[in-house]
Amino acid sequence: YQMYEMLVGGFASVGDEKKVAKVFETMNETRIKLTARGYSLTIKGFLKNNMVDAVLKQLLAMNKQGIHIPPFATVQFLRISSEANRAAEAFHALTDASIALPPEALSLLLEDCAKRGNLELATSIEALAREIKQPLLSGAYDALLKLHTSAGHLHALDLFEEMQNSGVRISEGLCV
Repeated sequence: YQMYEMLVGGFASVGDEKKVAKVFETMNETRIKLTARGYSLTIKGFLKNNMVDAVLKQLLAMNKQGIHIPPFATVQFLRISSEANRAAEAFHALTDASIALPPEALSLLLEDCAKRGNLELATSIEALAREIKQPLLSGAYDALLKLHTSAGHLHALDLFEEMQNSGVRISEGLCV
């Protein structure tokens, strides 16, 4: 299996999704399951090449196989999705598959929402964070405050008070 891991990692690092698929096909024929390390190498290679769909496919396969997805992989997937203007799609794909979103991922998504003025998605992300009792980081508060203030929502006052009570400090960017 180590040989297969090296092959998928190498092909993924050069962005060759077809060759990765061929190696997976060979592995399935010989009843060899990809390990967490194999998935990680594949995801890392596809991330390096900003291949949103290929990374998502691997994250979903990894999740389906019951392998823990490293938070770093989730955050980096959302980063390249955001850069490709596909953050909302990526968020829904991950949450539909019940893939855990670490605080850094939620913050990144909320910052993308603020950049694009997407209050609707930001509200969904905030609701999820509260539902799963995930703490909000300073970047998340900044993004939510900007969006709600721009929209003239009083929820901004509640967020500000919560931010102060949680010990998060106001950033310079929030004042701009």
